[in-house]
Amino acid sequence: MTEEKIFMHAPGDRPASKSREQKPIRATELWFRESEKTDIADHRVHATVRAGDRSWGTDDAKGGYRAGGFAVIKIQKEDGTFDRDEYPVVVTDVRAMPCADVTEDDLVGALSEEQRTGTLREKLERLYGTSFEPQSKISIVRFEYVDQLKAIDDLIRARITKRATLPPDNNEEVSAFESYTMPLIGENYPAKTAAMWNAAYRAFDMPSRNVMMVADPDDTENILRVLRGVDAYAGGGMGVGFKDEGVRFVDDVDPLAKAMGAINFVVKNAEGKLTGYNTDGIGYRQSVREKLSEHGEALRDARVVLLGAGGTANAIAFALMEDGAQITIVNRTIEKAQKLADRLTDYFGDGASVEVVGEDDIAQAAHHARVIINTTTKGASGSFENYMPLAPAGTDVEENNAASENILSSLDPKTLVSDIVLRQDTTPFLAAARQKGFLVLDGVPMVINQAIEAFWILYGASLVSRGITKDAVGDVMRAAATRKTP
Repeated sequence: MTEEKIFMHAPGDRPASKSREQKPIRATELWFRESEKTDIADHRVHATVRAGDRSWGTDDAKGGYRAGGFAVIKIQKEDGTFDRDEYPVVVTDVRAMPCADVTEDDLVGALSEEQRTGTLREKLERLYGTSFEPQSKISIVRFEYVDQLKAIDDLIRARITKRATLPPDNNEEVSAFESYTMPLIGENYPAKTAAMWNAAYRAFDMPSRNVMMVADPDDTENILRVLRGVDAYAGGGMGVGFKDEGVRFVDDVDPLAKAMGAINFVVKNAEGKLTGYNTDGIGYRQSVREKLSEHGEALRDARVVLLGAGGTANAIAFALMEDGAQITIVNRTIEKAQKLADRLTDYFGDGASVEVVGEDDIAQAAHHARVIINTTTKGASGSFENYMPLAPAGTDVEENNAASENILSSLDPKTLVSDIVLRQDTTPFLAAARQKGFLVLDGVPMVINQAIEAFWILYGASLVSRGITKDAVGDVMRAAATRKTP
């Protein structure tokens, strides 16, 4: 078998079909020859050449490498089998160009000792194991080794994460502090977390700071692998997109969070082990209790329609059912809603009052509801920001809004309408409900309450020793979350 046949088709390069509805095909492996293993093991190689356009979003059926995405280096032996040693890396840059445009500088970090002699063309051909024409398209893929990423600045430089720009008080340079908490979110939005946590850190003279980072939930396993080795990382939130993924890749999970199947917060211990918790449901339940108590009511036996079945919906459903609520889960994918219902039944046994319906049955489910809660992305900043959750998003915005408003108009005027989506303005769902005179509840009280619980899990013991109470933490966080920002 020739080198060309051995090295031209890696599993991460495997041809696959791609439709317009699919995400770009992602290449996740980089193959090197056995003769290059020493240089790889010693981290002397930081780039490689791939034939064709292998940049992210490429039409190449073998897929593309994404800057900030993880990959693994595999060493292929002469007989075509693989060495058992593998080397996790993160791709930092991908550039596609004609072979004729490649310069010596482009190959810096890509050449092992045996490949550093000869003309540029000879180096390229030796590097890849095949011949190139001047106009042959190649891609230069640069990477860093995961075991060398030791600080938050490394994660940013490697493009694994980027600082969220919309949350207030998320600009302080945390590398100057002894430790930090780092919530992970799948997209940029005006979260209150950094403002609340940093206000508490300052108020109680703690040598820590909080910084929210945007990252790809598909990288959850690898991101957590890196964070285990970052000494200054104390833990942090798991935002939308990370809740369901995170529970699969931490070392231990709080029993209730395990039953929920989702986590919203991680704590790292001195040995680098990660434990996942879920305080979302507790935080939301407290806010609903307070709102209903204003009208002399409680959650027990209240009919609750839960729109969505993701990580936050999991937490809310468990917490409300602990108070005796009767829950109807509405989700576009019935199977996902049924899995949540099964978890509730397994945990609460005969005490679980739960049913599952699809989006086509929202009107009927909502008709007798005391509380309606949106946990979907409808209304969130982005492609769904103008949609309301009482109708499918498959229709256009006008149809969706008209259908949702028709359902709102048919509800009992005493219905509590709640939307946990956080935006800089009011979501269309809450705006319409408020206009029609319904009692409304946004996601801010839940965010505050869950943050207090998470902060106390991480720091409660040390704060108690200093005479600082949980109520004091709550006062600071509430003030920070409700403070107007420029």
